[in-house]
Amino acid sequence: MSTTITLNLLLLGLYDVLIDMYWLVAHRTKVDCYNKFLECLSDEGEEIILQGIKKYVFVRKILALQVKRCNRKGCTMFVVQVTND
Repeated sequence: MSTTITLNLLLLGLYDVLIDMYWLVAHRTKVDCYNKFLECLSDEGEEIILQGIKKYVFVRKILALQVKRCNRKGCTMFVVQVTND
């Protein structure tokens, strides 16, 4: 099972890959950005699933004193309120 594609190498910065819209349409592609996978058809019509690397983020509670210290250092902070509704 294989498919042929012509690639142009570019410096992408924050992007891992750029795929042309015509290629996506021609291969009847489904893109799931949230779960990081791409499903398409090969040139022979076989289904191919490309799974991206999942990145798990660990979130922990910190003390108010630690928040104050991070704020003084200029750290980027996000405030989240969790409720049980």
